[in-house]
Amino acid sequence: MLSKCKKFYPIEIITLVYVLLTALYIVAFWGSIRENAAATLLCMRLAMIGVMAGLYVWNQCGSRQTLTTLRNVLPLAFIIYFYPETYYLNQCIFSHCLDETVIHIDRQLFGCSLSTLFSEAAPYAWFNELMNFAYLSYFFTILAVILYLLFYNKDKAYRSAFILLCSFFIYYILFILFPTEGPQFYEFNYHEALPALGPMRKLLLFFHSIGERPTGAVPCSHVGIMVIYMCLLWQYGRRLFWWILPLSVLLALSTVYIRAHYAVDVLLGLASAPLIYCLSCWCWKKLNLS
Repeated sequence: MLSKCKKFYPIEIITLVYVLLTALYIVAFWGSIRENAAATLLCMRLAMIGVMAGLYVWNQCGSRQTLTTLRNVLPLAFIIYFYPETYYLNQCIFSHCLDETVIHIDRQLFGCSLSTLFSEAAPYAWFNELMNFAYLSYFFTILAVILYLLFYNKDKAYRSAFILLCSFFIYYILFILFPTEGPQFYEFNYHEALPALGPMRKLLLFFHSIGERPTGAVPCSHVGIMVIYMCLLWQYGRRLFWWILPLSVLLALSTVYIRAHYAVDVLLGLASAPLIYCLSCWCWKKLNLS
């Protein structure tokens, strides 16, 4: 049970930590931020702090359950902004993308480029649509997991939202430190990486035009986060776990099929998920002590 005497909830604290750490990073590498976006990125951080502060003050005045729930879930929505932002920050340490290294490892492990061969081996329109649908389902599934848990047990939902957001932040730090674009940007013309054969592909391209950037290929956070929310469902929502399991398998396949990731990215996503999950659980335990 979350302590009601706490001034800030764990998810707010971890968000502030990420915001402040990346703010210091931006200031330290001011001249290396892409597209001279440093000032804008700092302003966005101030806006997010303002939103959380406003909800905090409002909650203190009324202490209504709805606001408490909002404070424990809303920061998870910030991932929509923080992911594409890694593009502006990811060439401060390495001045070039590391895709060539990843491609070399990929071909050493598999003897070929699976991200190329998979889609070429299954060019069927229906399979193309299935893969794009599976990839699209990622964020909607995260939303479904949180809503499902909120319905049954708010405290479990709050813990799950924290673990997911903390895990996202860890992946984003990796994306910032180790820049990779992924095959759809590095090896192909993004809009022509796969033919737009149906509405799912066109919808994915639309969403990508809004929030996708050539960043965040290694490790594959789609697979890593998928493993983490499946672990949470195994603990708290076993019924939903079995419904989502087939879609999760398709999601893992889709990351390579649509050429968003190299095959080694998926392996690293699978390997990193247990470690990041455990670290996020540890952070929750430390921050949630009464």
